[in-house]
Amino acid sequence: MNRVFVYLNGLPWTKPIAILTWAVNLLVFVAAWLFTKDIPPNAKELGIYFGGVVFAAAAGKSGYEAVRRPARPKRRADDENEGGL
Repeated sequence: MNRVFVYLNGLPWTKPIAILTWAVNLLVFVAAWLFTKDIPPNAKELGIYFGGVVFAAAAGKSGYEAVRRPARPKRRADDENEGGL
């Protein structure tokens, strides 16, 4: 199961999902404005909270990727001693 999550985490999904969420929210609010219709309160709240969670997750992942340390490269001496004594 760990391999599944490592694989899914490696896929570049966060930014496209954040952009899609932004587009859907924008489309709903612009359509409501153009057609002079009120957005139901539940739909409005769902859009606000869902958008907030998606954007927070995308920003958090981008921030984590920006500051995470790369894996420490092995030194040549470590390779020679790997056989053990």
